[in-house]
Amino acid sequence: MGLLRMNKTLLLLSSGVIIGGCGLDFRFKGKPTGQPINLPIEALVDKNFSSQQISELEESFAWANEFEAPRTFVSKASRWYEEIFGSSSSADLMVYLDTRISYFVSPQTTYQSNIKLSTVRNRQALATNIGAAIFMHSKANDSDIIYEFGAGVIDIKSPRVGLVKLNNAFFDQETSQAEAKNFRLMSVLVHEARHSDCTGGIKRSEILNEKKGVEHVDNSCSHLHTYCPAGHDYAGYAACDNHPWGAYAVSAVHAARIAECDDCSEEIVQVALATALDQGSRVMIEKKLFSGSLGLPNMSHSDIVVEDLN
Repeated sequence: MGLLRMNKTLLLLSSGVIIGGCGLDFRFKGKPTGQPINLPIEALVDKNFSSQQISELEESFAWANEFEAPRTFVSKASRWYEEIFGSSSSADLMVYLDTRISYFVSPQTTYQSNIKLSTVRNRQALATNIGAAIFMHSKANDSDIIYEFGAGVIDIKSPRVGLVKLNNAFFDQETSQAEAKNFRLMSVLVHEARHSDCTGGIKRSEILNEKKGVEHVDNSCSHLHTYCPAGHDYAGYAACDNHPWGAYAVSAVHAARIAECDDCSEEIVQVALATALDQGSRVMIEKKLFSGSLGLPNMSHSDIVVEDLN
């Protein structure tokens, strides 16, 4: 789960990805099109989703859209929920997702490209925000990149394009109750949506680091993950965050809030609690972050390039 570094290991990208130099003419293509789906957000799904996968996405969104959050905040993590999502209402959670996810790519959609997206020793991701990854690649290589989606194209000039690839593992998560699976699917999407934020803009130095294929210093644009340290359960994997309010912190807060549900089943409470603990454990600055010493969550986005080099 999460946006992966774009160096070291080649991940084949969609046959729909077209790479060109500056000034590539996209006018011969129309607007992106997808197959019918009933979601409370304005997102398209590609033609390769099965009817079962469409149904599971619809059910997960319907559950989240109707979920009533508890009136009181209990855990330290959940107290940050309204700072991140705007309020405790499901409507604001949908706004959060709608702003950051616009297209879903199916597990069945194959990839053919030379864009490097994933890292060595990465565990199979449940989903990947490939729009944010392609954006980083385009900045590093000073290229225009479009993605063919249905009868049209997506011009990827910002991580806010919201292009999210769902993998088979996303749909294969096992629970005994549908409600718990709905939560699990939604938790992944909350996480992936955060990768669509380029908080504070992208620094010129980070574009250079991306081009060189070296570790980023500031991960706040697209909220890139970092390698977990020795001794961690995910040591050696790009499955941790070392900057404030990244994707793992946001999904930890979301899960902690669900775990406080008064009238949910015991299974969903336990699954949500386990998710909150897991996601929180990947935040290397967890204690400082949730104590408030690192400040409020910055949920803003900017596509500007910050000139930080002398």
